[in-house]
Amino acid sequence: MKRARAHKGLRYAFAQDRRGPAMEWLIWIGTGFTGLGIMGLAWCIVKAVSARRQETDDAQLKARLQKVVALNLGALGVSAIGLMMVVLGVMLS
Repeated sequence: MKRARAHKGLRYAFAQDRRGPAMEWLIWIGTGFTGLGIMGLAWCIVKAVSARRQETDDAQLKARLQKVVALNLGALGVSAIGLMMVVLGVMLS
């Protein structure tokens, strides 16, 4: 009886070891996505500030800022997906 239990525990330990490195890659890929999203958010801030400094006409300023808002939402989405990947990788490892 004791051998069967030890064998099951040993099998479980090997299953965890095989799963660990794959989840580590998920964490690093998620970190990359999060980094790209944060860089995109910083780029949107720079574009919005430069648009406010350059444009004097309200219609042109509004048009440029609408484009920046769309890119901002995309960067925020990429960052959120990256954070979800990191959390999932941590939970599964």
